[in-house]
Amino acid sequence: MDASGCVRYTMLMANFKHSLARLPWKLIVVLGAAALMRPVVKIFGDVFGYEVSAAGAISLTLVIAAAWVYTVVSLRVERPVAVLAASGATYAVLSVLLAVVLQVAVPNLDSQQVNIAVLLTAGLFGSVVGNVIYGAALGVIAEIIQKRTSGGSQKRK
Repeated sequence: MDASGCVRYTMLMANFKHSLARLPWKLIVVLGAAALMRPVVKIFGDVFGYEVSAAGAISLTLVIAAAWVYTVVSLRVERPVAVLAASGATYAVLSVLLAVVLQVAVPNLDSQQVNIAVLLTAGLFGSVVGNVIYGAALGVIAEIIQKRTSGGSQKRK
C-alpha cells in the first residue's frame, strides 16, 4: 500500500471510530439485552419441562422486533439502521456469552451440548453477522416510518 492509501485507510478508520462513538450505546445495550428474552424463555422451558412451540418462538421474535422499531421511532433516534444493527450485534454477543455461561454452570440443562470453542468462533461469527443484518433490516423499516411520520426532522442522537 502506498502512502496515499495508508492516509485514506487511516482517515476511513478515524471516521468509523468517530461514527461508532456517536451512537447511543446505552440504548443499544438495552435493546440487545431485552432481546435475550427469547433464549431465556427457551431456557425456562428446558428447566420446567415445557417446549416453546415454533409459533411461540416466532411470536416472541416479532414482539421483540416491533419493540425495537417502536423504540427507535418513538425516540426519533438518529441513524436507526446503525443503531439497530449494533443492537443486533450486541444481542448476538450477549446470547453467545449466555450460552457459554450456561454450558459451564449448568452442563446438563440442555440436551444439545455444544463445544464452547465452537460457540465462541463459528457461533459468535454467524450470530453476529445474522443479527447485524436482521437489526439493519429493522432499522430500514424504522427509518421509513420516521420519514413518513415526522418528515425525518427532530431526530435525537
